[in-house]
Amino acid sequence: MIGVAVLLLLAWQSIYALLTVFAGAVVGVALRGLTEPVVRWTRLPAGVALALVVLLSLGTVAGVVAGLAPAVASQGRSLMKELPSIVDQLQASLGRLGVSWTLVRELEPSRVLSPEVLFGLFSSAAGVLTAGFVTLVIGVYLAAEPGLYTRGLLRLVPLQRRKRVAQVLDRLERTLRWWLVGQCMSMAILGVLTTFGLWLFGVPYPLLFGVITALMTFVPILGPILAGIPTIAVALTVGPLTGMYVAVFYVGLQSLEGYFLTPMIHRKVISLPPVLILAVQMILFAIVGVIGIVLAMPIVACVMVLVQMLYVQDGLGDRMEQDDPLEEVAE
Repeated sequence: MIGVAVLLLLAWQSIYALLTVFAGAVVGVALRGLTEPVVRWTRLPAGVALALVVLLSLGTVAGVVAGLAPAVASQGRSLMKELPSIVDQLQASLGRLGVSWTLVRELEPSRVLSPEVLFGLFSSAAGVLTAGFVTLVIGVYLAAEPGLYTRGLLRLVPLQRRKRVAQVLDRLERTLRWWLVGQCMSMAILGVLTTFGLWLFGVPYPLLFGVITALMTFVPILGPILAGIPTIAVALTVGPLTGMYVAVFYVGLQSLEGYFLTPMIHRKVISLPPVLILAVQMILFAIVGVIGIVLAMPIVACVMVLVQMLYVQDGLGDRMEQDDPLEEVAE
C-alpha cells in the first residue's frame, strides 16, 4: 500500500514529464503509421524508411509554413496595426446591439501588448519549442524500435496475461493513429472552409483566421470556440449583420465537424462523450496548463480503451460489444 502511494506521489510530481512522454508516444504512433506503408511499398529497411518519413514530414511542414508565413505574417501585422480602430469599431457595433463593451476595453493595445504580456508570451513560446523538440525526439526513438519497448513492457506482465496485454497495446496504438488521422483531416478541411467563407463575407484577414481555426481545431470543443471569438469580433467591425453571419457560419462549421467529418473519419472508433472530454480538459488545464487541454482527448480515448478491455470485458466478463470497428478499418 505504501509503495502504491509513493508511486502515485511520484506520478503527481512528474505529471508534466509524463504528459510529455505521452505526447512523444503519440508522435511515435504517427511516425510508425507513416513508416509502415513506406516499408511495404519500397522494401527499404525500417530505419531508412523512418528517416525518410521524418525528413519528408519536416520538409512538408517547412514548405507549408514557408508558403503561408508571408501572407499570414502580413495579415497579422496589419491586424496589430489596425487593432485600435478595430476596438473602436467593435465598441460601436456592440453599442448598436445594446451590448456593454466593458470586456472589449480589455483589448486595448496598451494592455494586450504590455511588457508583462510579451514576456509571458516569449516564455511560453520557449517552453513550447523545448517541449516540442523533446516530444519529437521521444517519438522518433519509439518509432525506430517499437518492439524493444513493447517487449520490455510485456516482460513486466505475468505470462498468462501477456497475450491480452499485447492486444490492448495494439488497440491503443490503432486508436491513437485513427484519432490523429481524423484530427489532421478536420484541421485541413475547416481551415480551408474558414478562409474561403470569411473571404466571401468580406471579413478582413481571412487567411490569418483560417490558419488559427485550423490549428485550434486540433483541440476538441474548446479550440474552435476560442478561434471563433476573435474572428466574430473582427467580423462585427464590418457590421453587426456580418458578425451574425460569421457566427452562424462558425456554428455550421462546428456542426459539420462534430456531426459529419469526425464520425465519418473515425467511423465511431473513438466516439467519446463531449462532457467527459470537456471535464478532463478543465482538470488537466488546472493541473498542467495548456498541454493538458491539447492531450485531453487522446488521454480519454486511451483510458476508455483500457476500461472497456481490462475492466468491462476481462473484469466484469461483459463481452456484449465484441465487434471492434478498428478491425474493420485494419482490413
